[in-house]
Amino acid sequence: NDNEQPVWDKDGALKRVKGKEDRLKMLLEMFNNDITPLLSELHQAAEKGDSEQVRHFSHTIKGVAANLNGLAVQHLAAELEQAAINNDVQQWTRLMPELNTAFQQLQNAFNTYLCQD
Repeated sequence: NDNEQPVWDKDGALKRVKGKEDRLKMLLEMFNNDITPLLSELHQAAEKGDSEQVRHFSHTIKGVAANLNGLAVQHLAAELEQAAINNDVQQWTRLMPELNTAFQQLQNAFNTYLCQD
């Protein structure tokens, strides 16, 4: 489908830190530490059907991903946030596995980058 977002716009992320790779690596490590608890909170909220919490955590994840140009995660988190605002449980149930997949791809991309010297 044509609204497929790239997993990671690395050049865009590097531009944000003015080309400082060490700074980018630090941000990626912070992302890896911060995002896992956020995602598990989001899962719990989605399973409970708590649309307010789903909205809150998807909004937070959207922002964190946007800061690092994690476009696919940002895009899906925004859709999830909208589904929560609409209280559309079916929609967010459909989006959660997609978000997980995009998130794993993003983490893989980050970790690949972090392992380069």
